[in-house]
Amino acid sequence: MEWTDEGIVLNTKKYGEKFLLTTILTKSHGKWPGITYISTNKKNKYTSPLQPGNLLLFSWKARLIQQLGLFTYEPISTLPIDLFYNRLSLQTLIVAISIIFHTLPEKLPCIDLYNNFYNFIMSLKKSKNPIITYLLWELQILSDLGFGLDLKQCAVTGTLENLMYVSPKTGRAVSSNIGQQWHEKLLLLPNFLIKKDLNLPVSFLDIQNAFKLTGYFLQRYILNEKKFDNTLLLRQQLLSTLININLKEINY
Repeated sequence: MEWTDEGIVLNTKKYGEKFLLTTILTKSHGKWPGITYISTNKKNKYTSPLQPGNLLLFSWKARLIQQLGLFTYEPISTLPIDLFYNRLSLQTLIVAISIIFHTLPEKLPCIDLYNNFYNFIMSLKKSKNPIITYLLWELQILSDLGFGLDLKQCAVTGTLENLMYVSPKTGRAVSSNIGQQWHEKLLLLPNFLIKKDLNLPVSFLDIQNAFKLTGYFLQRYILNEKKFDNTLLLRQQLLSTLININLKEINY
């Protein structure tokens, strides 16, 4: 069996003396593992085509679909080197890749999820604020995996105005008038998650509330097993980085 498809590198680890076990997210075949030859290139590790986040054209071949098979590849688009020296951009990429790598089943086509992940990486390349880009992607991955939040209107009244909360039980928005009496039990909803507008001014408190909101539903529906502890730790470290640099307000 064989196929050729574009794919984003998710993970590599040594497999014997001459090979790497490489896992990619492909456009048409889903998450797929395979074997690649170890490159003899001794340059900076960030220049490797198999650097996680890079987009390549992969060809996979094996006698049976159940076998690992062998990947050959050609670069399509690599991450800019300066991204690796931007701490926030690099951390957001690492967390997003960890979520994809650890949660998706293998060999299950997911074209929409792939396209949204690809768009996230492309946006990250040019984003002045990788945190906003990342949090909007977290909303998207919840939707792609079947757990999307309804932030368009109030779940009680149907109003489109003054949406301020999200119910932790239903994942639906609640207006400020309705939600005030249950303020302590509801999750705060930052406006930029509703508008999905990268040009809106965003406060540090908005960022913290957004992390709490998307994090709650990620842990409830997706990252809810012991094997996801490292991914959750990476996510917490990303938030800690923001706190440590005392970011008061982010503007594009």
